[in-house]
Amino acid sequence: MEDHCRQLPGEFATTRWSVILQSAGRDSDEEKRRKALTQLCRTYWRPIFLFACRRGLSVEDAQDLTQDFFTKILETDWLQRADRSRGRFRSLLLKSLQNFLTDAGEKRSARKRGGGFQFVSWDDWMAEAPSQLSISAQALETLEPERLYDLRWAATVVEQALRRLAEECQSKGRLRLFETLSPHLGATTR
Repeated sequence: MEDHCRQLPGEFATTRWSVILQSAGRDSDEEKRRKALTQLCRTYWRPIFLFACRRGLSVEDAQDLTQDFFTKILETDWLQRADRSRGRFRSLLLKSLQNFLTDAGEKRSARKRGGGFQFVSWDDWMAEAPSQLSISAQALETLEPERLYDLRWAATVVEQALRRLAEECQSKGRLRLFETLSPHLGATTR
């Protein structure tokens, strides 16, 4: 498997329904909606990309389909149909992704790369927040795509918490303490 699928930096936060509702445009102004959408995209693109890689797609195809999946979500009222009473948003997103990848497999062969969309540079986005937690090569090769999706999600939740802790320590003038302890706070995901 290629390096892009092995080392995936993360910026994950547990998904709050308030963010989902703001993303869907329910009772929020455009600026709040845009920020909420950005947060959702940044939270979920890495697990979705890794899931697509693990399903056997090349890095380039996984990048394209990840972007296509987000385009579909953003251009439709998909987020407005999300319902907290039906379960976790993460599970809903994963099921939708599985269905999307199945449908895209048939459509993909007839579509030219690009399709008139402007693509985001994944390399720039991944470099923006390098991952402190990596997933072992053995896990990438042996775990089911659904398990890798959850594992990457959990690893990025930890990274987000560590980032917030660093910011809090810095705001309280205790950044040196955090920097001293931080090597002992992270671990490799196995």
